[in-house]
Amino acid sequence: MDHPAFDKFLVMGFCIDGRLIWNPLRKAPDRIVAYDVCAPPGPKIGCYLRTGLGHFGSVRADMTLELLTLITISVACDVLGQTFFKLGAIGIGCDKPRIIPSLWVTIGLVVYVAEIFVWLGVLAIAPLTVAAPIASLNYIGVILVSRWLFHEHITRRQWAGAGLVTLGVIAVALTGG
Repeated sequence: MDHPAFDKFLVMGFCIDGRLIWNPLRKAPDRIVAYDVCAPPGPKIGCYLRTGLGHFGSVRADMTLELLTLITISVACDVLGQTFFKLGAIGIGCDKPRIIPSLWVTIGLVVYVAEIFVWLGVLAIAPLTVAAPIASLNYIGVILVSRWLFHEHITRRQWAGAGLVTLGVIAVALTGG
């Protein structure tokens, strides 16, 4: 803290050593841009973050338009990837030239690579405990595409399960994790 080249800085502490950053926080709060204490001992277990906005508390992401857009793109990429893999798998079992199934599988892989970067964007904004359950909406998308594109029979139990997944996603989104 006494280094002349650093006017502002961030502090991070983990586990038992997390308590060691409390003194700098008390002595120079105006110089600390952000701090992160993960699993400090005592009653405050978890990760806490303070930014220059003066907010103390557990990390929580509000459902912003950016986050909603990224999650929607991620779910769409997952559904598209599964769809392209299914198209490739169907083509492997028929008399068509092998190039077409390989093309579908390749497109599916490209979609999944793109989804990785979208998903990283989601995780940079939202806690995993919120993002992962919401991403399970891909189950709904896969069921809808399976019915519409592949004319698969969806049982009542599958529709009920899809409905329960949707209710679970709504519950997670409303509670914020």
